[in-house]
Amino acid sequence: MTKNNPSVGMEVQPAVTTRAHGPGLEPFNTYELHVVESLFAWVAEQQDAAPETVRSVTEASFGAHDVGAIPRKSYDEVVRYLLDLRLDDILN
Repeated sequence: MTKNNPSVGMEVQPAVTTRAHGPGLEPFNTYELHVVESLFAWVAEQQDAAPETVRSVTEASFGAHDVGAIPRKSYDEVVRYLLDLRLDDILN
């Protein structure tokens, strides 16, 4: 689920836009978004934090207002970031 699209997981019709998406500028697909959301929960559980905290730190680190706005080309980097994230280092 994203802040802007609480219906992730449900079939959503593509939005009509006049702006062209270049390669890598597309948002995460449903599978990638699910993986990132699962990593938020896993990191939070491992570090005794709220998933929303992990989400907020990740969004801030990638300069996005919502995880769904992070470009698809950054998917691998986001996964590595979450696997290496140490909230104590950031929050203290």
